[in-house]
Amino acid sequence: MVQPGRGIGISDTLGDLFGEIGVIVLAALTQLGDVWFLFLFAGGLYLASTRPGNPLSRRRGAFVLALPIVYVVTVQALKGVFMLPRPQDAGIAAAIPWLPSLFVPVYENAATAEGYGFPSGHALGTTLVWGGVALVTE
Repeated sequence: MVQPGRGIGISDTLGDLFGEIGVIVLAALTQLGDVWFLFLFAGGLYLASTRPGNPLSRRRGAFVLALPIVYVVTVQALKGVFMLPRPQDAGIAAAIPWLPSLFVPVYENAATAEGYGFPSGHALGTTLVWGGVALVTE
């Protein structure tokens, strides 16, 4: 079955607007919602909450630490239900000729994605984890 196109050209427009530097910045910014970062951040917050004198209780730290797990399970289940593909070029990173070869794999990993595209893992993950942090901090 062929899925109708869902893209409206936002990625292309942003790439044209900001140029190569902007593409790299946006790829790096995207990592704030990536699963590795959310687990690292939530784990660090939990470890900080276990230290004496920290205003964030251990229970609240554990709550935030549980949120990335909820996010991963929820997104994987929903992606299996909806099975909507990613946009056509989601697996292709824009070529940046001046980027040192050492950073090309890092950039390509940050700027591309595979698998189903809906629901957005970054959107759900950032909402859960950063929203949870806002909830437990005063």
